[in-house]
Amino acid sequence: MSLRSPRRALLSALLVAVVATVPFLMAGPGLAAPHAETAKVTYKACTPAPAAPQPGITIAGVRVASMGCALGKTVTVEYTKCRLANGATGRCVKKVRGFACFEIRRNNPDGSFAASVTCKKGDKTVKHSYQQAAA
Repeated sequence: MSLRSPRRALLSALLVAVVATVPFLMAGPGLAAPHAETAKVTYKACTPAPAAPQPGITIAGVRVASMGCALGKTVTVEYTKCRLANGATGRCVKKVRGFACFEIRRNNPDGSFAASVTCKKGDKTVKHSYQQAAA
């Protein structure tokens, strides 16, 4: 028996192991482990929309998930105040009542803009949209 036999046996075993796992890797995640289905979030509309803290701003479409409308409206108004504290076209860059918010803004040629805002804290979510007239 030569010294190469243990190495050859180890190499052969390793090769067999790799070849045996290739079909599972190529099959994709469906065979490996089932994925948890993401739950669909149900939103509740909150009407009427709260009054904006400044003229020229219209808040609309407040919707909440896993929370009440009163808190949703409060977060919406406080987000608007936070945003306006950074100027007429400012953005809020801090948490509002513990909610992390982000907005998608669409600017218009006349200087006005409209935005959609989503604020989240755990499973609680507030969504609203607003329009702001040109300054």
